[in-house]
Amino acid sequence: MRIDRLRAKNVRNFRDVELQPGARLNVISGPNAAGKTTLLEAIHLLARARSFRTACIEEVVHRQTPGLQITARIEHGEDGRLDTGIERGEGRWMLRYAGETVKSISAHARKFPLVLVTPDSQQLLLGEPKLRRHWLDWSLFHVEQGYVALWREYHRALRHRNHLLKVSAPGSELEVWEVLMGRSGEALDAARRQFIENLQQELTGLYRTLALGDTPAIGLEQGWRAEGGLGEELLRNRRADLQTGHTRCGPHRADVSFRISEADLAAWYSRGQCKEFIVLLMLAQAAVFAACTGEEPLFLVDDFAAEMDGPAQVRLFGLLESRRGQSFLTCAQAAEAWGSVCRTTRFHVEHGAVAKC
Repeated sequence: MRIDRLRAKNVRNFRDVELQPGARLNVISGPNAAGKTTLLEAIHLLARARSFRTACIEEVVHRQTPGLQITARIEHGEDGRLDTGIERGEGRWMLRYAGETVKSISAHARKFPLVLVTPDSQQLLLGEPKLRRHWLDWSLFHVEQGYVALWREYHRALRHRNHLLKVSAPGSELEVWEVLMGRSGEALDAARRQFIENLQQELTGLYRTLALGDTPAIGLEQGWRAEGGLGEELLRNRRADLQTGHTRCGPHRADVSFRISEADLAAWYSRGQCKEFIVLLMLAQAAVFAACTGEEPLFLVDDFAAEMDGPAQVRLFGLLESRRGQSFLTCAQAAEAWGSVCRTTRFHVEHGAVAKC
């Protein structure tokens, strides 16, 4: 998967810009507030029909214009070379892929895979469990064909059980949904564990390549007691759940842990080390995706150099240069010491314009 041409009209401070990215690593530099992140945002909008910076799309549209338009010529292993685009105008979205209007954003996102690292990505270590569950589920959505259907089945049963708990329904009614929750919930947990096992293998390989010492351990807290199945746990907790009016165990209460030498990674590592770990974790995620699907996802890193020291920047830049897939990173000023100029495509952003270096 790669972008051969990208055009953005009326996207934040860009009136109309066009660039032809390189097939591998693309470095986008420029002063603060010049629009570097906006280029990554445009790619994200093309892939997922939403911004990673704001939930209010009006903030993305250039002031005093009716709407925005982002188009791209892409090369997709399965579909070949094609055009895709998204347009926002008159209060509605229109997304097209290979000449056809997209009706399912989730199906489109599967065809336009990307992995994103932003300064906020450290919340994966520091934030609430729901952030890690969301990351885990979104990761599996791309690599496990039936995961979305399984996830929906479990959450449908969860909603019904919670409703019945609130109205103090009899056990016979609860049992129907508990059986479904048990079956789908255990299948969800198995898929999550397999993904984390694959992710751990890829992460370990990256740490060995860079000679970084012990690899952090990724763990999964499944959301119910380890002994016995989920169905048994739901039955065991039914009386207490009736009192609280909600289901207190299951995959919807799961969490992902990141530990080093048996200690919480976020408490042990410096902020710079946490940033480097996040980039390596996402590179491992991209590798799992490629192994499962045969398609390399786009890899986006915003504010690449922030918080990391020089050696870490050089290590990660080298990995991004060596990726087979297409990558984009933004930075205030491109450092020649990071790696080979001949293997990267460089752009400079300033005053609402993009120029190839």
